[in-house]
Amino acid sequence: MNIFQTDGVEQNYAEAEYWLRKAAERNHRMAQLNLGIMYLEYNTEEQSNWDWHSDKKTLHSKAEYWIAKAANGGSRQAQYLLGWIYLSYNASEENHIKAIHYLRKSANSGETLAQIKLGELYAEGEIVTQDYEETYYWFILASEYGDEDKFYLKKEAEEIADRFINPNRMSKVEARIQEWRDSKSYWSVP
Repeated sequence: MNIFQTDGVEQNYAEAEYWLRKAAERNHRMAQLNLGIMYLEYNTEEQSNWDWHSDKKTLHSKAEYWIAKAANGGSRQAQYLLGWIYLSYNASEENHIKAIHYLRKSANSGETLAQIKLGELYAEGEIVTQDYEETYYWFILASEYGDEDKFYLKKEAEEIADRFINPNRMSKVEARIQEWRDSKSYWSVP
């Protein structure tokens, strides 16, 4: 569901911003996240009924502010998005450290997109040290609990294990995966 789509109601970004801000200021996590997304997505488009009175840098700062509030309040989607922002904008070592921090928080909460992104980052080895055990770990978790590219991720993880992970180390990685499963009681089968 896209909060910016309408069904029989004229779109009004200024009105949407007003109501999202009211809820966001009252610590409503989804409103904080959606307000941040609104600033992030619409900072490059001119909207006929919404006068930003802001430049792109200001809009990006507003987006980051609201998404960070939602992330620090525990929203795993906001944590993923904030990690993505830190990877995508103003790339620096400091922002990469922040990105990994938020991606890990999100991934450990079960956010599939964050699990996939961490797996990719560990496979690439550019922002973090290349680590195929970490790649396997995150891809397996994403393949088991997410809907995104399940079969591809499982196959990719198995190929990585076969090619790059010592069989003696696999038991430790599998134990870590089981530990994660056990810590998530809502994934457990009674």
